[in-house]
Amino acid sequence: MLKERLKARKLHSKLIEVQLLECILLMILYVLSYDFAWGFIYNNFSPFFIMDDHLRHIGVALLMIFILSFYKSFNFLERSYSEVFKKIISSNFLLNAAFIILLYFTSNAQLPAAFFIGAYAMQIIFFVIIKALVDLIGRKTIDKSINLVIIEDFYSTSDILKALRKQCRGKIAVVSNDDENLRIHVENADNIFLAGSVTKKLKSKVVSYCTLEDKKIYIVPEIFEIAVRNSASDYVGDTPVFTIQSFRLTEVQKFVKRLEDVTLSLLGIVITAPIFLLACIIIKHEDGGPVFYTQERSGLNGEPFHVIKFRSMVVDAEEHTGAVLALDNDQRITRAGAFMRSSRIDEIPQFFNVLTGSMSLVGPRPERPVFVEEYSRRYPEYYCRLAVKPGITGLAQVKGRYTTSAEKKMKFDLMYIINYSFLLDLKILFQTVRVVFRREQSKGFDEKEVVNCLYIPEPDTVEINTGSAGN
Repeated sequence: MLKERLKARKLHSKLIEVQLLECILLMILYVLSYDFAWGFIYNNFSPFFIMDDHLRHIGVALLMIFILSFYKSFNFLERSYSEVFKKIISSNFLLNAAFIILLYFTSNAQLPAAFFIGAYAMQIIFFVIIKALVDLIGRKTIDKSINLVIIEDFYSTSDILKALRKQCRGKIAVVSNDDENLRIHVENADNIFLAGSVTKKLKSKVVSYCTLEDKKIYIVPEIFEIAVRNSASDYVGDTPVFTIQSFRLTEVQKFVKRLEDVTLSLLGIVITAPIFLLACIIIKHEDGGPVFYTQERSGLNGEPFHVIKFRSMVVDAEEHTGAVLALDNDQRITRAGAFMRSSRIDEIPQFFNVLTGSMSLVGPRPERPVFVEEYSRRYPEYYCRLAVKPGITGLAQVKGRYTTSAEKKMKFDLMYIINYSFLLDLKILFQTVRVVFRREQSKGFDEKEVVNCLYIPEPDTVEINTGSAGN
């Protein structure tokens, strides 16, 4: 065991050296990019000898290293190439914009836009080359499994592996929590993923061991663990305790959120007005039925309200089926409806729900009362998500899919409530724009998913049909 620990620590030291090498190379090339840009544009490399310019460029380079470190861009085990490059491009763009503003107020020199465009282009090229080089060195440094998935639920194994392979670049080993060689697997891995099926006793042992051995742990949280996330440390006598707040917004937060909802929903109505009118014409022309569809949903504190959407299914789609969930390629979805559902256009009328105060722009998606009753029976904490107004979009919508289980969506919703801020709302709204172009996230259930997902009631519960969904 001592030999394995020494080997792991030696590997960790090598990885730190690789990351340090990346920081130094980026620092040097970032500074030189401004000099090269000047030289290529003016065929004059005189800035090489101006100390003030170099000091300013070094300061900007240091800030860039700090930002990339904050986004964990130097840890090649935890970020995919695409995610790292997105952070590099966006962070570099914002930093150069800030640098231009700084020069405008602190320097008499009027530098042309071509200078910054050239510097920015070279910085991106340098970053990509260095990242590829460092990643190659890092991969040769590692010769063992990097991530361990401890899991019992074999149905979700493929989903977890698929997500981890996108996020992590190292090797992945999958073992059961009753594997007799479990301890050896944990000792030989740097990152441990504990699935939700792991027992609390085993979770406690693994967490205790990994924190002592400087191993990173990914945990699927229980509900109480989400609540503890933002708890305050306190003590009662000589006993340390956590003070956990309820899943509710403060009065100030409610006021800010309402102001945000009214302002942005009015803006959204104005921006989407052409799409709104076009959708009305297409729906009416296709089958002559009503343009809008209203449906009862559970709102704040479980109070019922009627959500309004563009009709995307045939008239009276649930007349013979009752409350159901959407299947992929549902025969009751109209041609126009299929496009509207995949592009989220059918949600546009909900801006008016936001204006009337029954919904918010960002929050847990409103569920139908029959589903709320069923999910609450399964998960007593489900009612906690009703402590805030439901939203057109939410954390569960940008991070999950339509077919994501009710339990996982509930955890996303509770994480949103406990971490609520105006900036978080803006981040989710921006991410929603990106999600609109991802058809797979709006894809309905197929027959296999319906059988296996947690939406289906247990044998002793009231039956819920699994045919086509309501609008």
